[in-house]
Amino acid sequence: MPYDKWVKSGEMKITPGNVIDYQFIRKKINLLHDSFDIQEIGYDPWNAMQTAIELEDDGFTMAEVRQGYKSMSPPMKEIEALLTGGNMNHGNHPVLNWNFNNLDVKQDENDNVRPVKGRDRNKRIDGIVALINAMNRALERYNDSSVYETRGMRQL
Repeated sequence: MPYDKWVKSGEMKITPGNVIDYQFIRKKINLLHDSFDIQEIGYDPWNAMQTAIELEDDGFTMAEVRQGYKSMSPPMKEIEALLTGGNMNHGNHPVLNWNFNNLDVKQDENDNVRPVKGRDRNKRIDGIVALINAMNRALERYNDSSVYETRGMRQL
């Protein structure tokens, strides 16, 4: 994948070094807070608990979004409905296109779904999982009214 091209064009951000630098990510989130009205952050507690605690100390509202059927199925179905209805547009972002192409869906006996990468572990779906986490929080936060009417959103 053309990671270098995506980084150079600003379509992808990377952390310095050969491992994930969680302090770099924390600083970036704090900087984004200056430009965006971040209501809360949904996170997978697997490998992110320390960062979540630190971000909570920074004043963010943190919400666990476990990566199982219960947390992932409703937002995935909502995203599918928005996409197929033409009500969601990601601007043809190349990284998200790649993520969508890597996405497989696992379904249980009750028609619940969750995202999976498939067999090739080099493929990534992180952008899509972040979108699913965000939709989970929007559905949970605004479950008494339309997510879009409450925040004045037409497209995500």
